[in-house]
Amino acid sequence: MRKLLLLLIALTMVLFGCSCTKRVAELNYWTKEVPVINGELSEWRNLQRSAKQKAFQYEISNDEKYLYIGFRVIDPRVQTNIMKRGLTIWFDTTGRRKRYIGVGYPLALSESAAEKMAIEAGGNPVKMNAIYTEFAQDFDLLGYTDEALRVSNLTSRDMKVGAGFDKLQNLVCEIKFPLKQIFGNYYALNKIFGINFKVNEEKKIAENEASLFDDPSSNAITQSNLLRQTPNRVGQPGQQIPTNAPLNSQSGTKTNIWLMQQLVEE
Repeated sequence: MRKLLLLLIALTMVLFGCSCTKRVAELNYWTKEVPVINGELSEWRNLQRSAKQKAFQYEISNDEKYLYIGFRVIDPRVQTNIMKRGLTIWFDTTGRRKRYIGVGYPLALSESAAEKMAIEAGGNPVKMNAIYTEFAQDFDLLGYTDEALRVSNLTSRDMKVGAGFDKLQNLVCEIKFPLKQIFGNYYALNKIFGINFKVNEEKKIAENEASLFDDPSSNAITQSNLLRQTPNRVGQPGQQIPTNAPLNSQSGTKTNIWLMQQLVEE
């Protein structure tokens, strides 16, 4: 009777699968050459596309002390959404897709910053990107206190961020983050964790409050604002983005990606 019961259990597992099967995690790459965090991906050798977001390329590596994240955004619509709304990268040490500790980077442009950049760029999209690179020196730490902690590259020794644009004007970003800030002081280099890349939700604006992105014809500044436009592959202004279009209203523009990763040893 016992043998028959075991046989039935085994047959059920074969036919329907076992819910206890562990999710396979991608292995990080061991960092043989520590990347310079400057918004260039010249040291990154293993960039891969996300299966869920073809417009997003990433590489995640580590050494004994740090986690390194590099990514490229090759869809101009997603790139514009990141510049307007900001991106948050969440770390989950439980493997349950829970957002506990995160880094806000790149940060969303404020209306005043976007207006200032548009004036300074004078309608030149390449110059606009260069100015944005200079802006992207700060980041937020999330989950450590009730409020987000704003940190600057200038004041941070262990955490670094960098943004830039490649020859095709694709947004590229790099992040250096101490492992102990994610896993605590005692962690193993075979640790499995989740990482989530999520474009922030668009902030709701009251109907009676003027917005830089609401009416592109309202003044000369908003008419020429490059964040209202989708650049083409050579960095020239293109089709304007509908103001009220949700992030996932167009196929391929939604960016909310969960990855399962595993730290590696040398």
